[in-house]
Amino acid sequence: MSGEPIGFNIHSRMNSSKASIPQKQAMNDTEGKRQLFIQEPPQVENEVEWIEAYGWDDDVQEESQEGLGDLFADPDPFETFHFNFSINNNKQDSIPITLQGYKAENGQTLNSTGLTLWRASRVLCDYLVDIAGQKLMQQKTVLELGAGLGICGILAHKLGASYVVLTDGDTDTLKALRKNVASNVVLYNDDNNNDSCSIPPTILCKQLRWGRNIQDFIDSSFIKTFQVIIGSDIIYAQEQVNPLFTTVSLLLDANGTFLLAYSRRNVSIDYVLDCANLHGFVWTEPENSEGVFAFRRKSIF
Repeated sequence: MSGEPIGFNIHSRMNSSKASIPQKQAMNDTEGKRQLFIQEPPQVENEVEWIEAYGWDDDVQEESQEGLGDLFADPDPFETFHFNFSINNNKQDSIPITLQGYKAENGQTLNSTGLTLWRASRVLCDYLVDIAGQKLMQQKTVLELGAGLGICGILAHKLGASYVVLTDGDTDTLKALRKNVASNVVLYNDDNNNDSCSIPPTILCKQLRWGRNIQDFIDSSFIKTFQVIIGSDIIYAQEQVNPLFTTVSLLLDANGTFLLAYSRRNVSIDYVLDCANLHGFVWTEPENSEGVFAFRRKSIF
């Protein structure tokens, strides 16, 4: 599978009338989208400020890249991604999802890769809407790792998962993720339409950095382990692989399944599978889903 981002003509579309908008109006529209995108919910307790480009060492932070590059910045770096997933190849029975993010070519995605969409996410979504994927999701507790803009986790929720937690470590990505979940899912409500409601949400977003403070994550979670864990295009450096499977080992039910949509970047699939084996996992490759691997613990076979 390619690790290229989803482009305009593949799985997203932009407003074709944009070029005809007067310049002043276009600038106002851009500013409006910027404000919509960057406004965020209140800071969630216990979350730490972390940007992916800083790397895995908390003591090393990337130097500021502000300066000359800003002169060439895209005045409208945002993109709206539209999806309509057909269920059982029935176009009349479909799931629409709309996400807000950054254009893949925008420099911001170099700092936080989760702010745009990548091809492997669509590969995983295509598997989820297949009969086998639907069966796996229905009435299951689901955890998404490296959720990015949230497409796979939102789809899992709409396919009937009983409880979904979408996670990412990157602070900026979490802001976008929460807004996308809020715009695609009715979180909860009651008969009187009161602002306060005792019904707990069945989908939420949390910060999770692989291999770090996992027990704190468990202690703060309503669900301690998950029946299904999913992730798409989340491996791009060897130093990520061991923390990834450590995290999966701690958060996956004994009989659970970890679905990984793999896209070749800087890490070979052989390296990934060797690490999975060392952590006690075996795997299968679902039919007609190239690039998707289903991991389960060795002890259940």
